[in-house]
Amino acid sequence: MALMGAAGAAAGETGCRTLQRRLLDYLAARPEWRRSGGRDHVVLAHHPNGMLDARYKLWPCVFVLCDFGRYPPSVVGLDKDVIAPYRHVVPNFAGQRLRRLR
Repeated sequence: MALMGAAGAAAGETGCRTLQRRLLDYLAARPEWRRSGGRDHVVLAHHPNGMLDARYKLWPCVFVLCDFGRYPPSVVGLDKDVIAPYRHVVPNFAGQRLRRLR
């Protein structure tokens, strides 16, 4: 990860964790975040392993996820979050042809 120097990482922290920590630090410093506590923010974390650490601090946000499988109910729920499933997981109807958007 060329953009991250050793100074940006805490001891034993992986590149992914460093980026998540830096995102949380950035958000916490923003007046928009502090004003709402994140409740008016949308986080796209579509991969099931996305935001593995940060999700526990971002729980007030609206998440766009592929499923709730790896998130605890204290972090995600149908009352605030959006499920956008992977296309290959959603079955086609019999006889339906796939159309590609141009």
